[in-house]
Amino acid sequence: IIAFGGIILQRVVNGFGFLFIAGYTATNKFYGILEVVSISFGYAITTFTSQNFGAKQFQRMKQGVFQANLLSVFISVVILVLIIVFGRQVLLLFISATPQQTRIVLRYAYDYLLVMALHLPVLYILYSYRSALQGMENTVIPMISGIVELIMRVSAALLLPHLIGVYGIYMAEVL
Repeated sequence: IIAFGGIILQRVVNGFGFLFIAGYTATNKFYGILEVVSISFGYAITTFTSQNFGAKQFQRMKQGVFQANLLSVFISVVILVLIIVFGRQVLLLFISATPQQTRIVLRYAYDYLLVMALHLPVLYILYSYRSALQGMENTVIPMISGIVELIMRVSAALLLPHLIGVYGIYMAEVL
């Protein structure tokens, strides 16, 4: 479901030209590394929640998810600070172009990375709650969440770029 939204978003991204696509791609590659943290938390929360759900330790589940969310927010803030300080240098590892093109691509990539990084706490918390629900054998709410994500992403990708340009693409990704 979420990947389908990505296909539509990619179609809109392609309309902004190859330098924008290069910056967008550089950020997505780097962001994939950052997403590993939330995925790892998700796996841990799923296991923790399912064990405690089976043992009917509901208060312990609640405390564990809360603590995971605190840790997730803390780590995402640390990552945000590191991105503000070192983001451009890291993005340059993913960019290969002429000096003039590199400046343009880096501007797109860094602006996009900042938008994504500012919303990391939301992503990390989303992974925690979705994983906790799946650990409690609830697959319906995560599926509905995926459908809502698809609707938000597609709607934002089709509407926002007409209103706010490339920032519409950036926001479509985090929405």
